[in-house]
Amino acid sequence: MVSRDSLPEQYKDNAKYKLHFVCFSRLAPEQTTAALQEALPKHHEWLKVQQQQGRVAFHGDFLNPEAVNYGSGMYALFADSTQEAKELASSDPLHAAGIRKFEMLPWTIASTAAALQDPDPAVRQQAASALSLQAGRSAFNRFRIAVHPGVIDDLVSLLSDEESWVRGSAAAALTHLASGGWWGMQSKIGQAPGAIPALVQGTR
Repeated sequence: MVSRDSLPEQYKDNAKYKLHFVCFSRLAPEQTTAALQEALPKHHEWLKVQQQQGRVAFHGDFLNPEAVNYGSGMYALFADSTQEAKELASSDPLHAAGIRKFEMLPWTIASTAAALQDPDPAVRQQAASALSLQAGRSAFNRFRIAVHPGVIDDLVSLLSDEESWVRGSAAAALTHLASGGWWGMQSKIGQAPGAIPALVQGTR
């Protein structure tokens, strides 16, 4: 059983790696897509509750080559161990009813955000640029970046970086993160000490 305490040393740096548990949820062989569709509202309500409680990082459906949802999906859970993640996934109404079967795998996500604190300004700039590009691509990416602990504070701190090109990349990333009308993100950036005047300065 994998747990945070049992991780190999190379993955124990929480600033560089985030432990998630990925649940591959597949339609049971004896079940039909009609039964799945009937049960989906309860599944979606369960996912909503787990997200509100900070237990689900992201989720989505798998598509076949014709871009049709064939009844299987995946979500990533925040948990302290494989056992905890399995117990949580077992409470998913689709799994509890036997409509889907699941497989749980631990996943260590390498964090681009950790490079924001690198001593080398070139590395800091590359990390901020990478986050800016990701944030500019979709609302999902903006949410994923925003929930990463410390990212907003680190980007705000780079607005005071000694290198203007680092400041510019950080400002671009924060501008993307604040876009899209998500008030929660705008508020989070605005509450960071010195963010607004530094953001204005960083874009110059």
